[in-house]
Amino acid sequence: MKNVMLSLVLFFKIVITALSQEKAIITLNGIPQSATKSAIQKQFGAPINILTPNYECGFLSSDEQGEVFYSMEYDGFKWTGNEKQNYVLDELKMEKAAGLILVFQGQIIDQNTTSTTFLALADDLEISVDVGANAWSIDKEMEVISIIVWLVDDAYNFYFVNDRFNFLEYWSPC
Repeated sequence: MKNVMLSLVLFFKIVITALSQEKAIITLNGIPQSATKSAIQKQFGAPINILTPNYECGFLSSDEQGEVFYSMEYDGFKWTGNEKQNYVLDELKMEKAAGLILVFQGQIIDQNTTSTTFLALADDLEISVDVGANAWSIDKEMEVISIIVWLVDDAYNFYFVNDRFNFLEYWSPC
């Protein structure tokens, strides 16, 4: 009887652990989209700059969450968070991504990835697509496809310029 109880406890512990772990749909050089500061710095070294982003609202808003968040800036990408909430991959500029490996849904994506290829990879995820010019693009006539991959209440925006992956940003609702 004792062995049966021990087996049941072990089984439930394994199931609960598996269910509580969030599947990383995005990794950057093997680091999941949400990671500890130490894991990020072990992989990428010390950031170029650390600042407080002062987001107006959302998950990374110090005012809204009642705690301070920091952005660790690297050349072409940044992670934002804190020790308590972990850090999320907040931004990635593909023109600066030489030497980085971005994996989405188990597949490497880069500046040559088309929106069609990306949509096929995102097939089983909740997404929305927006086509048009975007405020951040230098050339306002440039067509931008924004593919939003929803997580829980937040999302990742993948921007495609001239049908090539160009920019990734984390988004959180107000």
